Amino acid sequence: MLKDNLPHFTVSKISDIIKNTLEQTFPIVNIIGEVSNLSINSKSAFFSLKDSTALLRCVSWNPANLKIEEGDSVIATGRITVYKGSSSYQLTVYKVEKQGIGNLAKAFHDLKLKLETQGLFETKYKKPIPPFVQNIALISAENSAALEDVLVNLKTTIVQKTYFLPAIMQGKYCVASVISALKKAQTLPVEVIIIARGGGSFEDLNEFNNEELAHEIFACKIPIISAIGHEIDFTILDFVSDVRAPTPTSAAKMVALQKSEVLFKIETHQKVINEKVKFEIHQLKKHVEFGEQKISYATQRRLYELKNKMDVISSKLCQQSFVKYLQKYSQKILLLEAKFMQINPRKVLNQGFALLKSGEKFYDDPTLLPEKFKIITKNGEINAKKLDN
Repeated sequence: MLKDNLPHFTVSKISDIIKNTLEQTFPIVNIIGEVSNLSINSKSAFFSLKDSTALLRCVSWNPANLKIEEGDSVIATGRITVYKGSSSYQLTVYKVEKQGIGNLAKAFHDLKLKLETQGLFETKYKKPIPPFVQNIALISAENSAALEDVLVNLKTTIVQKTYFLPAIMQGKYCVASVISALKKAQTLPVEVIIIARGGGSFEDLNEFNNEELAHEIFACKIPIISAIGHEIDFTILDFVSDVRAPTPTSAAKMVALQKSEVLFKIETHQKVINEKVKFEIHQLKKHVEFGEQKISYATQRRLYELKNKMDVISSKLCQQSFVKYLQKYSQKILLLEAKFMQINPRKVLNQGFALLKSGEKFYDDPTLLPEKFKIITKNGEINAKKLDN
């Protein structure tokens, strides 16, 4: 039961009491922890000290004396400072002594060495991304910035279908959730899987430094692109995946060709093909024309030779013999002329027929004619237009 006579405080008053209590109780303290979220400039250094269950924000106004790195295990000496305006507290650090690598950092390096020894990071096991990816599976957190970045940038690519598989991307349920989504992704008709999460602290991303998850990624038959955190963030997932993207946005851009790039390639190839076709047609046309000229010249020369021969023979023979030989060679000439006319494409024109032509193509079936065509007769060409039945 709450008592009716409890004291009343204003926000400022209770904040002052908390500030004085903490700062007077812990004027100077030594804090053991692991360095995380380190950010140093010329005037200050901000970082966190953490252990397996808690995190304490720290600030140092003398960064030149700090010789620490992310993941170091240290003893920081300083005083607790309370900011009542934001109801927050931190450790103002005076001195830091290194103790070695922190537990989380050591666990990361030990697991990395173990998996590397097992061959999970070897290039020969990396599966290449197909050249024309059109269907992908995307594993990410619902309503996250990483999800939005990937979906927006996929719109400029040739990807036709994106299967979104929501997963918990932080905390103790993260590994099981991602593995479940990964198994489901392998049942879908996709060419690539993207696992995307935005940036965060080492602790936020630490679930992706998991041995079970690493083996699931390695065993996956579909190429996987890891897009965890920012460019400076590395997790075990990055090393075992087939491709590492610096950011979720980069993953979306590298998974498939850009639409503009594909259109440019198509137009370029189309121009090359058109030029080759034109060249081949020109060469064939020249070859046909040369063949026609050669046949015509050979035939005319042969006729001329036979006629000369006939004239010589005729002059030596009597009237009767002349008629006999004339008939014989006349028949040969007629046969040659008949053969010549058979191979002459203009023969039908002299017989009163016409040719139907459109472009470089002749037609013998009127139903196949395009809308506009030409009628060729022995006296010239007539432009014509096909009428609807």
